[in-house]
Amino acid sequence: MKANVPGAYEDAAYEFTYTKLMVDVLNKKINRAESEGKNDYKKYLEGKLKIVLNEQMELRRYLKKHGIKVTELEEIDEHMVQYKIFVKGENGGYKEGHQLIWKAWLKMRLRNLLNDLLR
Repeated sequence: MKANVPGAYEDAAYEFTYTKLMVDVLNKKINRAESEGKNDYKKYLEGKLKIVLNEQMELRRYLKKHGIKVTELEEIDEHMVQYKIFVKGENGGYKEGHQLIWKAWLKMRLRNLLNDLLR
């Protein structure tokens, strides 16, 4: 069910989900560069990781300020994943919804974001 929340909140939850995935990928790349002895590339990646972590921190503040909770991605089937959004209502309680994401789209979008970041 699509969340009955303002588009800005949905967008923030969507971007927050991607920044978490980018942090995971960059950490893996940093560990691989370290194990292969590529110290200059490791330092380059650590600088990029700081940028993503700052974005993630700003998004986390925005979500907290507006009473939005976003769950981890969960696998629905072999082609789809989803995350749930909970928005604190003005009169108490929560509005709840979820966003489905096609795995192929997720991978392509994440690859494009990382390519843009690492240029």
